[in-house]
Amino acid sequence: MITYVCLAVLLLFVTVRSILFWRRNKDLVPSQELDQALIYQINRESDQYEQ
Repeated sequence: MITYVCLAVLLLFVTVRSILFWRRNKDLVPSQELDQALIYQINRESDQYEQ
């Protein structure tokens, strides 16, 4: 009986961690979009200093 309880707790833990991992990765911005946004911001700021 204790074995089933331990397996249930382990399964619950793995399920919760998987859901949290999936949600975190779903909300992340793709790295290429992030790179483009950073390059745009850097170029914009450098243009302001040149003027």
